[in-house]
Order: sequence, then C-alpha cells, then structure tokens
Amino acid sequence: MNEQQRFLLGECVQAYLPLDDEQKLQFDGLLQSGTYVEVRAMNQTVYEKGFEQGIERIRENRERNERNRERNRERNRKESRRSGGGRKDRWNWSHR
Repeated sequence: MNEQQRFLLGECVQAYLPLDDEQKLQFDGLLQSGTYVEVRAMNQTVYEKGFEQGIERIRENRERNERNRERNRERNRKESRRSGGGRKDRWNWSHR
C-alpha cells in the first residue's frame, strides 16, 4: 500500500469508525502514545495539516515583523544620532 492509499484508508477509518465519546477518547489516547506516532502522522487530516501550516506561517510572519521592527528602531536611532539627537520638525512654520 502506498502513502496515498494509507492516507485515504486512514481518512475513511476516522470518518466512518462508529465510536461513542468514551471510545473516541480511548482511540485518541492510543494515537497520542509513543507506540502509534506513525499512525498519528498518517491520520492527520488535510484540515489539520492546513491548520498547522497556517500557524507556522503566522509564527514566521511574527518573527519577520519583529526583526523588521528592530531594524527600523536601530535605523531611527542612527538617524537621530546623526541629526543631533532629539526629534526635530521637518517643517519650519515660523516663516508665516
């Protein structure tokens, strides 16, 4: 059985396995145990995979945004030092 066939079989089992709440908890407990690590990975639904990918993208975006914020802070510090310190208005309104 190839990987695609195993995945489809796992999807069918998850979708059509008639379990009550207690049995479902037992089944989930088995999948969480170390013995069934491969089964858990194989039985991961498309939704779960997409959800995990979405979470990973959010983490990556947060990290990238934080790096950009830090770069901008450093750039602003350097510009502030170069211009003599404090913030100065760009426009001189005293000529009015």
